This record gives sequence, C-alpha cells and structure tokens, in this order.
Amino acid sequence: MIGIYAPKPNMGASTVARQLALALASPAEPVLLVELDYRFPSTALCWQLANEERSLERAVSDYLQKPTWRLTDYVLPCRDHSEQQAAEGRFPPGLSVLLPSGLRGFETFPPEPQTFVGDLADQAKDLAFSWVVMDLPSEVDSVLSITALKCLDLCILLSDGDLGHETLLRQRLELWDQIGLCANRIRVRYPVKPGPRMKTRFQTPPELAVAFPYVRRMPVQGMRLCRSRSYRKALHQLIRTIREKGEKG
Repeated sequence: MIGIYAPKPNMGASTVARQLALALASPAEPVLLVELDYRFPSTALCWQLANEERSLERAVSDYLQKPTWRLTDYVLPCRDHSEQQAAEGRFPPGLSVLLPSGLRGFETFPPEPQTFVGDLADQAKDLAFSWVVMDLPSEVDSVLSITALKCLDLCILLSDGDLGHETLLRQRLELWDQIGLCANRIRVRYPVKPGPRMKTRFQTPPELAVAFPYVRRMPVQGMRLCRSRSYRKALHQLIRTIREKGEKG
C-alpha cells in the first residue's frame, strides 16, 4: 500500500495520487485508488465519477450498519466489470477507485476508523490488487491518518518549495519517528505554483528522490496521464524508486 501525503491541503497530493494510479494500472497489475482525504475530495469532480451508491461515504455508512461489509460493493468500477468500462473509454484496464462522491467533504467517519481502514486494506489484498494508492488527509493527529499510516508499506511525502510547509513537514516527520509510523518514505518535490522566490526559498533536502516540474494545465477531463515530457520522466522516476524500495523491503 502506497500513501501520498502533503502537510497542507492544495499541495498536489490528490494529483500525484491520480497520476501515479494511472501510470501503475494495467491488466497484469490492477490498482485501487482510495481517496481518504474525505474533507477535501477532488478526484470525483476531476474524473466526473460522482456516484453516491459506490462511494466512500456510502462505504463508511454501511460499515457502521451492515453486519457483512464487502469492498467490492463500493469500488468503482467493480473489478468484474473493468473490461467493459475500459472498452467504453472511461477507465484504463486494471484501475478501480473508491472515492467520496463529490467536491463537498463529509464529516461522518466510523468511531473506530482503525477497524474500517484495516478491513479495507485486508479486503484489497484478498481482491489481488497489486497496488493500493491512498490519498491521505493532511491532519496528522487524526486517528484516521495515524491508522492509515500504520497500514502503509510506503509513504510519498510532498514538498512544494514553501519554507513554512517544509518546516511543518519536518515537524510531523519527527512525530512519526517518535511513534514509529511508516519508516519507508520517499521525498518528492511537487511545485504547485511557479515563481522566482520558490527557488531561493526551497532548500533541497538530501533525501529528495524526485523533483516534478510545474505543469500549468493538468488533464482533468477523463483519466489521462499528463503529456508533458518532463512530467512523465519524473513520474517514471518515481515509479522506479517505488519498485526499488519494494525489492529492498
């Protein structure tokens, strides 16, 4: 399981999660994209996938009420129908998603989210997903965030060049180290805005693995990879680093 984390909202974590899931998905290696950032969701809007019946909030609601709970009832598309959906041009082969249904977040979450996230992770493994990509909420002190971090095999950390965000991220990493959360990490620079001040303010940390270029227009209509050559190069470099981390782990 791979988590994408940014210390503040609107730093590009959802964009990285989407692009990474698109790049990894294939019939041989199916991918499940889970948007756990339920207070600031964006993927359903970007990909035009609003579906209240198959959504994260419905999964959470039913988890509290139904004695039997199956992940396949809420994943879109259900893996059994992925070939048909791919033929219609909506989904790349091998990609499934579990998303909040719209732009507005929701406040209700299980009283004990550790059981929900744990069951989600276990069922994703039973369904033979090769990759589970999670868009994590930025609230590091929430039980949901801590539980998700405990389930991860790898966490991708975003820095956008802002000195304040970098300081905040380092503080949270110190907290993670103290309580032993997800020691397997990859640092990524993901600039949200271009500007001359960013180069002078940003001090590249020694553990930085990948530096993404700024892209003014990301593809939002449909599920498409960014066509920028420099962006694709950075994305492939990130995937190589992920695979190397997995082999070493």
